[in-house]
Amino acid sequence: MRFATNKYIVRYRVYKGKKNGPFKHVASISAYERKTFTDEEADKYSYYVTSITKQGLESKASNVIHPKK
Repeated sequence: MRFATNKYIVRYRVYKGKKNGPFKHVASISAYERKTFTDEEADKYSYYVTSITKQGLESKASNVIHPKK
């Protein structure tokens, strides 16, 4: 996964789960550092991302993705 930048966003949260959930927070990505997330078992899970603003507010979930090999 790659993440876009925005001056109001300070962090992204990656959530992982089976196709219909439940999902668990598995990574926090700083908006000021790396912009990728890798999981060797990605083809077995589904993911969504949220963004965190400078004020600590979490966005709505992105669309759920289902990576394939």
